[in-house]
Amino acid sequence: MKVDIISQGRTNFDYRGVGDNILDKVFRGVYEKEISEFDVRKIKEEYIEELEKIRKQYKSQAAEFERKLAAVKNLENLEKVVGFIFSSSGFTREAEDYCQENGIACSEDERWLVW
Repeated sequence: MKVDIISQGRTNFDYRGVGDNILDKVFRGVYEKEISEFDVRKIKEEYIEELEKIRKQYKSQAAEFERKLAAVKNLENLEKVVGFIFSSSGFTREAEDYCQENGIACSEDERWLVW
């Protein structure tokens, strides 16, 4: 939410108060201890932990996809099956490598989908 007393700074994380220093004094009066004790390494650790959770979820979902693909192959008595994953937001290099190593086709091009 944007209001008159705060304007965006050079980045999405930098903000400036109005021309006087009242906002800064009020803000620092309430949060000065947290600001002075803030350790950037904590954010980095939290980010890494969150990234690891996402990777575990991805690996679990990928394993489930492979199990379902194998089940379809067995049910339909097919010799060769290629799984296909579509993502409108694209894939990480790691995901593309995983798909290639496991014989899974992947694309962000929706023209591969049949509606």
